Amino acid sequence: MSMSSFIARLIRDEDGGPLVEVAIILPILITFLFGGVDFMNALYQWNAAAKAAEIGARIAAVSDPVASGLNSIPANVLSSSVASGSPMPDFTVSCDGGAAACAYLLALFSIPKLHAALGAKYWRALNFVGMNYLAYAFIVDFVKLPLGGSVAHVAEYLPFAFLSLAGPSLRLAAFVKRAGQSRALWSSR
Repeated sequence: MSMSSFIARLIRDEDGGPLVEVAIILPILITFLFGGVDFMNALYQWNAAAKAAEIGARIAAVSDPVASGLNSIPANVLSSSVASGSPMPDFTVSCDGGAAACAYLLALFSIPKLHAALGAKYWRALNFVGMNYLAYAFIVDFVKLPLGGSVAHVAEYLPFAFLSLAGPSLRLAAFVKRAGQSRALWSSR
């Protein structure tokens, strides 16, 4: 069999034609399929965001404000000179976010690989400072507005207020106990 007859026979052969057609069309079909799915997901997210905004506006219109302190705006902001139906006067509610940042930092370094990279000594120090700062933030928040305008506020914050006091006390007791044990260990040598 000569080379020219082999090439001529190969040119006339149509056995692999459907496979080539599928290889060309399949990526285009998959692109349209996943593009359609992604487009539908984007429409779903857009609709969900619009519905959430609608529900949030409805809840804000018919209920008390969510942020603490908004129910007790100082009298100099809202005075009797403000007529009913007039626009809301300007005021600010500030939150430094320190406790949230501290909680996120503790959560981040509780991941095993980051925990190991930090080392046991520094993790104990970070954990001790972070947990006590969180306890401090809770107790300060509770002391600023102890009744918070309702008994529900006290019921929500009372366990945190108790733990804010009990946590450092228990840590101090554990430290004293460990110090006593290490002193007894050193004195027995």
